[in-house]
Amino acid sequence: MDTMKALRAHHRGGAETLVYEDAPVPVAGAGEVLVRVHAAGITFSELGWDETWRAESGDDRTPIIPAHEVSGVVEAVGDGVSHFAQGDEVYGRIGFNRNGAAAEYVAAPASDLALRPVSVSHVESATLPLAALTAWQALFDHAHVQPHEHVLVLGGAGGVGSFAVQLGTSPRTRDRDRRHRGTGFCCRPRSRRRAELRDADRHQRPCSG
Repeated sequence: MDTMKALRAHHRGGAETLVYEDAPVPVAGAGEVLVRVHAAGITFSELGWDETWRAESGDDRTPIIPAHEVSGVVEAVGDGVSHFAQGDEVYGRIGFNRNGAAAEYVAAPASDLALRPVSVSHVESATLPLAALTAWQALFDHAHVQPHEHVLVLGGAGGVGSFAVQLGTSPRTRDRDRRHRGTGFCCRPRSRRRAELRDADRHQRPCSG
């Protein structure tokens, strides 16, 4: 198969620029995986980012294909890929400076993918990567949360917030990285007044979890 159906934009703009049309099927290069897409997630603001419209080199790369969260099945693997095989069910977040998953197929670096959780559907899997990675990076790569520290999660019922609470309190997470044992998490709805948040910062009450 040389062509596939895809959602593409040929010039900068919003959703009104997207066209459902034929496009070339991508080829998995060295270190890449070709995925047959079962579900894709699009970030509502990605069409407004300069990164969406430019390659890593900075060159214009229109027409572009949006939707950079994907869940699907491995169709083929490129040279140097040994930890995935045809038929594997995978999910992941694709870099925004390359074509996304609003298509029948997408080629992605193997390092951007993982075997998907089979306890949920492809649709549910495609909603996970960006929010979950954002929560992980915020807690452990940037904040460097340590044992016995307390973390206040604003909007803990939202996309990123719900993962922050789960990652911080999950026994599986703490078992993988024992630095995070004993971390306590508090959740506050977004509607809390700023004064209350300042008070919470001054009066550090014990958190459950």
